[in-house]
Amino acid sequence: MTAAPMLWRGAIRDAAELPELLKTLLALLADDLALRLNPMVLLAAADRLGTAILAGTVPDLQQALIETGLPPAEADQTLATIGRFLAKENLEQKLRRELGGVDPFAIRRVTFTEPVFEGWAPLGVLVHLAPANVPTVGPLSVIEGLLAGNINLLKTSRKSGRFPQVLLQALVDADQTGSLAPFIYVLPLSSQDQGALHDLFALADGIAVWGGEETVDAVKKEAPRGTEMIVWGHRISFSYLTAAAGTDPALLKGVAEEVCILEQQACSSPQCLYLETSDPADLQVFADRLGKVLTTVAPTFPRTLPDRAEAAEVTTVTELVRLEGCLDHGAVVEPADRSWRLLIDPEPGLRPSPLFRTLWIKPLTRDRIVSTLRPMRAYLQTVTLGCTREEVAPLSSLLIAAGADRIRQPGRTFSSYPGEPHDGVYALQRYSRRVSVDPGSLGDGVASLAEFVAPTAPFLPEGTPVMTKDDFHHIMVDPRTEHLSFKSGGSSGAPKLSIFSYQDYRDQMAAAADGLFAAGLDPATDRCINLFNAGHLYGGFISFFTILEDLGAIQFPMTAVPETREVAEAIVKYRVNTLLGIPVYLNALFEEHGALLKEYGGVKKIFYGGEHFTAAQVTHLREEFGIEIIRSAVYGSNDAGPLAFACPHCEGGVHHLMTANQWLEIQKLDADEPVVGDEVGRLILTSRQRHGQQIVRYEIGDTGRWVPGPCPCGRKSPRFELMGRHGDVFRSGGPFLNYRKFVNLLTEHLAYAGEVQLLLDLKGGQEQITVRIDVGSGLDAGVVRQMLLDQYPELSLSVVEFKTTDLFIEPVAASVFERIANSGKLKTIIDRREVQA
Repeated sequence: MTAAPMLWRGAIRDAAELPELLKTLLALLADDLALRLNPMVLLAAADRLGTAILAGTVPDLQQALIETGLPPAEADQTLATIGRFLAKENLEQKLRRELGGVDPFAIRRVTFTEPVFEGWAPLGVLVHLAPANVPTVGPLSVIEGLLAGNINLLKTSRKSGRFPQVLLQALVDADQTGSLAPFIYVLPLSSQDQGALHDLFALADGIAVWGGEETVDAVKKEAPRGTEMIVWGHRISFSYLTAAAGTDPALLKGVAEEVCILEQQACSSPQCLYLETSDPADLQVFADRLGKVLTTVAPTFPRTLPDRAEAAEVTTVTELVRLEGCLDHGAVVEPADRSWRLLIDPEPGLRPSPLFRTLWIKPLTRDRIVSTLRPMRAYLQTVTLGCTREEVAPLSSLLIAAGADRIRQPGRTFSSYPGEPHDGVYALQRYSRRVSVDPGSLGDGVASLAEFVAPTAPFLPEGTPVMTKDDFHHIMVDPRTEHLSFKSGGSSGAPKLSIFSYQDYRDQMAAAADGLFAAGLDPATDRCINLFNAGHLYGGFISFFTILEDLGAIQFPMTAVPETREVAEAIVKYRVNTLLGIPVYLNALFEEHGALLKEYGGVKKIFYGGEHFTAAQVTHLREEFGIEIIRSAVYGSNDAGPLAFACPHCEGGVHHLMTANQWLEIQKLDADEPVVGDEVGRLILTSRQRHGQQIVRYEIGDTGRWVPGPCPCGRKSPRFELMGRHGDVFRSGGPFLNYRKFVNLLTEHLAYAGEVQLLLDLKGGQEQITVRIDVGSGLDAGVVRQMLLDQYPELSLSVVEFKTTDLFIEPVAASVFERIANSGKLKTIIDRREVQA
């Protein structure tokens, strides 16, 4: 085996440079500890590498494993296991199970009613001392260390070969951002070089060590006081079969296979089998039965022969049992070729096996499980349990009380799942520390301290195209993530389905809850009524039900029922102070039952979604009903989910981007290039986490512009101002016109607080714009028309100068305004020109 190189800060270097480089490591680590590893970057790189491994496009990995003495077939099997382990969905699930989420280092509120924040933090510098005879353990431990955000120093030996370096170098190469490299070192150091090891340990905040008590004691002796020791010691596993299970052919086959797989080298391999009996004669009958199964099973697994010392131990133990058999105190069952052996021992005490398909057969009644096994509790790991369904719970309880960490059915001992505990603990929690922050009043309205850290843009390959609505609805969805379907309200066209996994939904509602908390909803004091629309696959009501649930707020889930009198009476009866719904419904509620709500005077907050209140409507609600907060609950879309929130310093359509799960670009209206300054453009969204429909550079149909400068609230997420739907911008007989401009002019110059609807027609080659307003406003159509022509130069150009467009004002009853069936939202623009043409 050739001398292995080292991996220094993610780059391959000659191992001869190590002594000099070690002198610089202290200063290098001091700088790099200020870096933060984005878990999403790691997951993306690991997924690329895992995919390449499974596709067989990283051949050097197989060769590096073969160089350690692994047969080619076993090397391929090992790589396949690693490839699956590296899959994004598996590592993400591991993060969620072990650390509670995909961004566990965000220090956030424990509850929304107390200003106490907690989160996970890396240990810092984590040294890994992996076993020399298992080359995969070290690099996989480093990957776990990376998941926990640590800088990882893996000490290897000559026996490890170059596999750790090759695998981790491939991981660094798979990182398209270049940010993984500072977190990875592989240092080929001899265990005899005590000076170098002492210096290495002095840098460590934690040391992960594999080995027996002697190895662990030696490391503890050299490590500085206070260094976190993560010990993965030797463990022993066994099988336990009830008398009935001892005759089950399927269970016996499972036991036989697990004895042969890996020659019992894994900690989870059974070294002993307990039969539930007190009669030694039963052991011989059982061993003969199991022996017949082994005779069939053993030849199907390739053998790895023991070396001379290992073979001597197998022979010594076997012959001692054979000698005891002369005294009727034991027996040996083995075939003529001695390819496996069953050692019958009437004493129940747990004994380690010499391995290589050697299994102790012992008696143990269930009433003696705890007393017999508890003395070995520090070493117990897996028990393969054969019993009936009714016996699983009581027997598992006894085995766990005795010290076992892991219970499996025979034949499933090597099965695993993402985030499974290892030796009774979560590895990522051992590689991390739990931290807390209590900022007092400085934490008011803050869900996560990450809100005050500048976000980083997701990596997008150059040339990634903009995704259109049509592209979105043709995305192929993995059936495993097709959990929850919502139908859009139809404001951007015909209603379509948007598909989310349940994890997508939970993540997005959690982000929306953070945003609503920032907007001013206080779960400790507010009593909320949810008046969003429900039914017809519309997501508004159930989304806000979940958001309020996440906040821990008191809520009354009413929905936008037609019986507004019932709603008003419920508000008064249940002392509701916070309303959540769409403006059109809330306006109708106050218009129809204003006297009752004004007399009550308890409504102090309105959080709206779907569309906006006009400035005149906001003024009316504040002055007439004493409402103190009227603010966007969340800005989002059915297809992309929650996108932005409004802090107390955001007025009108100004929002903060929810950078935890979204990223925003604003592109020019007529070109796929960024806007300049505060130019209005198209909103292009990329979802950081989405398992259902993947959203990358998606044009959601809205327009907006960047709001420059820092927000007084201190949050670092970008701010932008919504300027309406992309469809709000239209051309009629000349220049572009904007629906929002019509609304703003009516509000500013005529104090109009009602709804506005535009009808676009084409008759006899002449464009027509009809502006519908509420007849109840009492505004004169002629006055409205003249004001619009006077105050909107682009409109005047088309109507007066070019004479290509006719302008009409149509006061109508509220029932005449056309609405979207599912959501009840106003159809702001009805373009009938194409139909008429």
